Parts: sequence; C-alpha cells; structure tokens
Amino acid sequence: MKKRKARAAWTMMVTSLPRGIAVFVIAIVGVCVGLPLAPFIIGLPILAATLKACERLMSGERKLAATWDRGEAHDPEHWEAQAAQSNDSERAATGWRSWIATLGRVQNYRGLLFGVAQLPATISAFTLAIVIPATFAGIALTPLAYLVSDRVFSFELFGDDWLLNRVFTNLTPENYSYIIGGIGLVLLLLTPYLIRRLGRMYAAWIRWIAGEEKAIDVSEPHGSAGLAESYQ
Repeated sequence: MKKRKARAAWTMMVTSLPRGIAVFVIAIVGVCVGLPLAPFIIGLPILAATLKACERLMSGERKLAATWDRGEAHDPEHWEAQAAQSNDSERAATGWRSWIATLGRVQNYRGLLFGVAQLPATISAFTLAIVIPATFAGIALTPLAYLVSDRVFSFELFGDDWLLNRVFTNLTPENYSYIIGGIGLVLLLLTPYLIRRLGRMYAAWIRWIAGEEKAIDVSEPHGSAGLAESYQ
C-alpha cells in the first residue's frame, strides 16, 4: 500500500506541472485581456470566465490532493452531487447577472490567486519528483560507472579524489565506488518515503492555497441540508 501511495504521490507531482502551467496561463491572459476591456463591458464576461476557470481548476487540484492524501474523494456520488449543485447555481443566473455573480464571489478570486501561485509550487514539485529518484539511482550505479570508465575509457574514477583518499587511506578507487554505490542503494530504498513526504507537503500546500471546501451529503435528496467538511 505504501509503495502504491508513493507511486501515486510521484504521479501527482509530475503531472502537476502541466496543470500549473495551464491555470497560470489562463489566469494571466484572462486578467491582462479582460481588465483593460472591463470599462467597455466586453471585459466583464472575459474576467468572469477567467475566474470561473481558475476556480474549477483549483477545485480539481484540491480533489486530486484529497484523493491521494486521505481517499475522501474516491466517492463518485459525492462529487457528482456537488457538481450538480454547482451547475444548478450557475443556471440560476444568466447573462450579465451571471457575470456579476461570478465577479462578486470571493472564492473565485482565491482561484485566481491559486492560478498565479501554483506555477512555482508545481515547478518545485516536478523538479524534486524527477531529480531525487534520478540522483539516488545514479549514485547507486557508481560501481557500474567505475567499470565502464576503467575498462572502456581507461580512466580510473576516484583515482585523484583527495577527500576519499584522506578518509579511506587503505582502499582502492574500486572500493570507493562500492562504498558510494552502497550509500546510493540505501538512499534509493528511502526514496518512496521521501516521495510520500513530498506528496504530503504538496497536498498541504493545496489545502492551504485552495482553502477548505464544503462537501454535500448525498444522503439528502437535494443536498441543501447535508453540508459537511470534506477536508480537515
């Protein structure tokens, strides 16, 4: 189960980058185009669409983080009921009234903030998810690198390493490669734990920047009396 969770955390962080780029582009382009045109009315629907798109992308990222973190988002009936209520509220207002309602909703501006702040977070998550396993795997393959450099290129790896020669005075460069490879193997075995910790940090960031969301109790026929917190 822990291995599956680490794999899911790695996938969540790697795939967060394209989503972060998408929401950043939507937020920046929407504001840059809609705000100057707002005095001419035409900018209002552009701004409203931008806020709504950012809020939906933020909600989707929050659900994804909850799915990995606690499994609370696995219930499809819950999210279907919540989406149905959201669609009903959007259909209640049409035309310019829907624009005003969207522009007046504070949660949508949180989505805009999410769109701008999410990009550096996703870049960090993506970079760490790629670099940590690749680096540890490279360190674990140090003995192979030594054999290739010595037999193929006639180059003695660690031959002039002053630090290793000072610490291990009676060992050969080949022995150094096995020591470093062993350290890399230990780090590689710790990689799932580190990835899970990074996943928890990313999920905590999503909860903080996206805020708490009210969940609909699907046992109620209309969802009006079934509000409960989905994230703690």
